[in-house]
Amino acid sequence: MLGGDLLLSKKVLVVEDSCDLREMLGTVLAARGWNPTLAESGRNALDKLDRETPSVILMDMGMPDMNGYKLATIIKNHRVYRSIPHTRGNCVSRPYRPAAVSGGRL
Repeated sequence: MLGGDLLLSKKVLVVEDSCDLREMLGTVLAARGWNPTLAESGRNALDKLDRETPSVILMDMGMPDMNGYKLATIIKNHRVYRSIPHTRGNCVSRPYRPAAVSGGRL
């Protein structure tokens, strides 16, 4: 599925090693009408891409087996996957401390 057909699809691949965050993203996306496929690692994402072509990929950058930078490079250089838009993000699980409280350090 390439070109215009890809844009009509509501399939999204979520690549996130945190089980709770991965499941939450899948639930929210499904509630918004998307058809999420969940992958817990970069390698698992590549396996899923071999079976199904999503219209977009949401990926974590800090995964243990293959980080998001490596996965993005593989996607960008692949003759089929490179046409899939992908976005990368990273969540930091530490308490929020306003700059005034932390002496200007975040």
